[in-house]
Amino acid sequence: MLLNQKYEIFPTEDQKETLDCWLQYCRQTYNSALLDKQRMYKQSKTPYNRLDMQRQLKLKPCLPKRNAVSASTRGIYSTR
Repeated sequence: MLLNQKYEIFPTEDQKETLDCWLQYCRQTYNSALLDKQRMYKQSKTPYNRLDMQRQLKLKPCLPKRNAVSASTRGIYSTR
């Protein structure tokens, strides 16, 4: 039974930089949200839900827009 598929991609240097930037941003956002959730629980012993986290989230303006990322990753090709 096939449960998943793997794809190998070959991005250009510019695309690698863009992907690395977004991966770093996602990792930092996740870790920050996890830390906030742990702190809120320790303080008030109440759950800190997704809606509370979304209200707190502020996007950094220095990051490229989502359309810029999708445009820069269009040239990535994969082998199947």
